[in-house]
Amino acid sequence: MICTCSTVIGLFLKHKRMQNKETQRKFAFRIDKDPPYINRIENGKQSMSFKFLEKIMKAHNLTAFTLFTEVSQWVDTNKEIVEAVERNNNNKPTDKNPNQKR
Repeated sequence: MICTCSTVIGLFLKHKRMQNKETQRKFAFRIDKDPPYINRIENGKQSMSFKFLEKIMKAHNLTAFTLFTEVSQWVDTNKEIVEAVERNNNNKPTDKNPNQKR
């Protein structure tokens, strides 16, 4: 199964946030976003701009190289989680396509 970049990075960012013992609300406040947006990012239901990704990298003190290295390592050890979330996202309608069957 091929997973989207949004799903993989979102799940990894959730991992980083939880590793830092930070709530979605606190993290969202820190980067000036609303918690539901962070929730959608972390669950692979929202794509993000590179500008926003840069903001998140800065908040976690990550360079692009470090981010992608850590994401790659995290995915290697959490493939089942990533695939399960991707399957779940592919089987549920999104706000972008309200006519999709449930």
